[in-house]
Amino acid sequence: MLLDQGPEALIRRLQIETEVRLPAFKAKEPKFAAYYRWTLRRIRERFPELTEDAEDQLLSMDAGQLDMVLSIPNMDLSSMLQAARGELSWARLQAIAADPTPALQ
Repeated sequence: MLLDQGPEALIRRLQIETEVRLPAFKAKEPKFAAYYRWTLRRIRERFPELTEDAEDQLLSMDAGQLDMVLSIPNMDLSSMLQAARGELSWARLQAIAADPTPALQ
């Protein structure tokens, strides 16, 4: 069957089988897997009590916006989730960042 599709199909099939048999430390990762793990670790360090649903909600944010929100030290969890849902205005976000008193988490 693969021979009917030409040598390119056979070569591709052999490449796929080789990749599947690689040990885990040599396997290719998805493009942004390292960034995803790093961001998830940052979220869990900041808010260890979060559920998976809340983590997924934060991870669904734009990467730049999530990085900015995580870099604001006095950002509380409810404001962060509001930002993830798009319910937090830019003016409110700037006000939280400018406030020197840490919010209760």
